[in-house]
Amino acid sequence: MPFRFKLLRLIGLTVALVGCAATAHRVVAVGTPTPPPYGLTRFGETRPAGWMLRQMQADLNDGLAGHYPEISDTVNMQQFVRQQADQPDAAGEPGWWPGEHEGYYADGLFRLAWLAGTPAQQQAAIARLEAVLAAQDGSGYIGVYPSFARYTDQDPNDGELWTQSRMFQALLAWYEATGDLRVLAAVESATQRTLAAYANHRSYFERAAWPVGGGGVSHGIGFADTLEWLYRITGDDTYRNGYLWLYADYAASNVRDDDLTPAHLLDASRPWYTHTPHIAEGLALPAIAHAYGGPDQYAQAADAVLTKLARHSNPGGGPVGDESVGGRAGSFELTSEYCSMTETIASLNRLAQFRDTLASADLAERIALNDAQGARLHTAGRAVAYLSSDNRRFATQTAAYADRLVYSASHQSAACCSLNSTRLLPYYVEGMWLKRTDGSGLLARLYGPSTLSTTLGTTALEIVEQTDFPFSDRIAFTLLPAAPTSFTLTLRIPDYAAGAGVTAPAGVSVQRFADRFELAGTWNAGDVVALDLAFAIRTVRDAAGETGMAWGPLLYALPIDAVAIPGRVTQAAGASSTPVFRDTEFVPAADPPEYLLPRDVAFSPVARADGDVLEPWSKPPTALVGTLLAADGSRPQLTLLPLGATVLRIAGFRSDELFADGFGDGAGSRGAPGSRHTDAH
Repeated sequence: MPFRFKLLRLIGLTVALVGCAATAHRVVAVGTPTPPPYGLTRFGETRPAGWMLRQMQADLNDGLAGHYPEISDTVNMQQFVRQQADQPDAAGEPGWWPGEHEGYYADGLFRLAWLAGTPAQQQAAIARLEAVLAAQDGSGYIGVYPSFARYTDQDPNDGELWTQSRMFQALLAWYEATGDLRVLAAVESATQRTLAAYANHRSYFERAAWPVGGGGVSHGIGFADTLEWLYRITGDDTYRNGYLWLYADYAASNVRDDDLTPAHLLDASRPWYTHTPHIAEGLALPAIAHAYGGPDQYAQAADAVLTKLARHSNPGGGPVGDESVGGRAGSFELTSEYCSMTETIASLNRLAQFRDTLASADLAERIALNDAQGARLHTAGRAVAYLSSDNRRFATQTAAYADRLVYSASHQSAACCSLNSTRLLPYYVEGMWLKRTDGSGLLARLYGPSTLSTTLGTTALEIVEQTDFPFSDRIAFTLLPAAPTSFTLTLRIPDYAAGAGVTAPAGVSVQRFADRFELAGTWNAGDVVALDLAFAIRTVRDAAGETGMAWGPLLYALPIDAVAIPGRVTQAAGASSTPVFRDTEFVPAADPPEYLLPRDVAFSPVARADGDVLEPWSKPPTALVGTLLAADGSRPQLTLLPLGATVLRIAGFRSDELFADGFGDGAGSRGAPGSRHTDAH
């Protein structure tokens, strides 16, 4: 380790500890930390293949991910270089918003480029990060604020912790991908500077002279991501103690977005109400804070997180929100915000290291393979819907949502969702494999075509995962250790795969549990494990009583023929782009059909002759074929496609409670087919 790196850490640690002493009343009593059972693999050790690689490449080459500086100036203001953010601008927007956007984009671009890009794309992503490093001043500060506006408790919408945390995710990914110690030293110095500065205030989350801080302050819980990652890398208690301070301060403060405080999580009858992305960003907070030595109350609060998340998630996985949860249970009709989907997957990855390892994977998988795919245009992601829903009969401007339902590369409402779309699939890849922290094995947590290249102890190991998942239930793992090595390979059994089976090499023991297979033995190069998830057709019912059809992890929907209405071209000042990025509204070509789900519903999976497993969302390789009940009493045969392969669709149907073969005289008592609200307010 270079001397400069050691010196920076020593100086920063001293300053941080002195500062933290000033706020000991805000730090809960620290017990002995409990090592997590699992750890994430280093960024870049898991590389996508198959359709995931193809989607990432398309997004870089032809989608908004590779062209955003030509699309919107929100990532061109160089706030981390110029450090000129302060109070709200003339339009009333927070001064930190472009810094948030720059962090989102730097993170998404680097991860995509490193996992799937060309050398030129990788260098472009690194150049953006090099500029941030070059702007770090002598105090160690990396951020968007001028010197007079840093570390203040006077600004009711301070975005210091939030903007730093988004950029630090990109920088730490860069460090793990390359091993460049100067990057880690820069992030450590900046983080320690921030901890020391805020420790001199009574609180971060309480704002002087303001009864409650705004969204920028609430977003400060995102700084926990940096603290957890740095503690995982270094084992330095500065970051563990900082994490405990941050959550204790949040828990004790009058904070705007308060659904994740221990008091509210421990109230089983209290739903979530506030801004959905804020909730998504902090899902792992109580679990990690408890593991770091926090009180047992944190563990009890952590017990409630997945229960509440499931309650407030739509059947396609997306967390309920049209900015806020509003106490609503998930349904086919309610919207979900793309920012919430991305941040939920990222948070569940961190949570999985400490607890709920496999249950969190079920939720993450639903989001990534259903609602997230159904909220973007394919093949290249040239536009996304800021808000999307499982049942979507139109995607147009509305009085309630402005342009949030429209497909855009940069919504006028805010650019955050289009930028977060660049991060979602890389974070899914990040969570695919976990390592046992005691060195005893590996866990396949999320599935998809990919290759893991890592080490166990001193032995290099590659695992090639060959599959068309989620369009196939067969997965083959080829193990390629550099030398015979003994360890346990754990394979998740998803919640929809009760009939799953596995075939292992001779001499490898297999134990089955409700949620996993554990395969233990000595592995040799060329050993193959065959996993059969035994997909079966199943129904999915929401809290409002609508029912959808699923096969494996995929929710299927009846596509509605859509007419595209092109709108404004999204373009940065003085820039031009090929391809052209244009807002698009979609309306149904005719009145959307209305069907009921008969009691004897029966659908079967079929392979589509024109499907393509490398372009599965534009050319789906699978469909479900069966009959539904029409208003005239007929039973037409219909084809349902994966939700992610549709633009307008109906995924959830009301059930025919009285008749299996017709509406009958009781139809009126159940409501006319066209009487339902078609969007959520």
